[in-house]
Amino acid sequence: MTRFAPLVLVAALVVSTAGCSIFQNKQSPDVLYALGVNAQRVGSPAEALAFYERAASAGSARAQLVVAHHHATKRLPDNLASAVIEEEAASSTWFESALVALEREARGGNAEALVLSGLMHYAGRGTRPSKTRAAQMLKSASGLGNAEAHYWLGWMHERERNHRTAAHHYESAIQGGYTRAYIGLAMLHINNHLGGDGYARGMAILRVAQDKGVDSAGSMLLGLLQR
Repeated sequence: MTRFAPLVLVAALVVSTAGCSIFQNKQSPDVLYALGVNAQRVGSPAEALAFYERAASAGSARAQLVVAHHHATKRLPDNLASAVIEEEAASSTWFESALVALEREARGGNAEALVLSGLMHYAGRGTRPSKTRAAQMLKSASGLGNAEAHYWLGWMHERERNHRTAAHHYESAIQGGYTRAYIGLAMLHINNHLGGDGYARGMAILRVAQDKGVDSAGSMLLGLLQR
């Protein structure tokens, strides 16, 4: 999933957000977005939303995704990809604004922007749904070495029942360090979509994922063992 990148600016914001208040009117959209990320991480959703809304109004595409998701769901997304792909994330003018800005970044070779734009085309956020356009953008991002792009290509192929192609992309995502792909790969095996001793192989992959601290891997293992 596209995570809220730990921007260098966030690392520098050791002082409290209250202590920064005298500077806020002069802060750029990126700084306001980073402050929102920081506030969300420390468990202050209301403060985070206030920063995100200011950043969105100032032109931050990533903040616009977060605000669009919040308007639809009344909660902050865990990550930017979730802000786009979750089914309950209804259409919003913020999505339209974000897509324009992200596609501009994508044309400049920004791999994260390619991933987010691709997901927006897939889900029809700010545009008509287009699986073809989504796949093109994700392939471009994967060609730039973006591991998350491989994850989402795997996710798309799995939904089209192209299981071996999905597994290839999940494996590429794992090799690139995108550990969430362990879950997708494990479930392909457990559901016996890849042949062989699928269940045992899938459980072994889940154990690796658990050891690496992948969210939900432990609970999935427990649930499968209790069947």
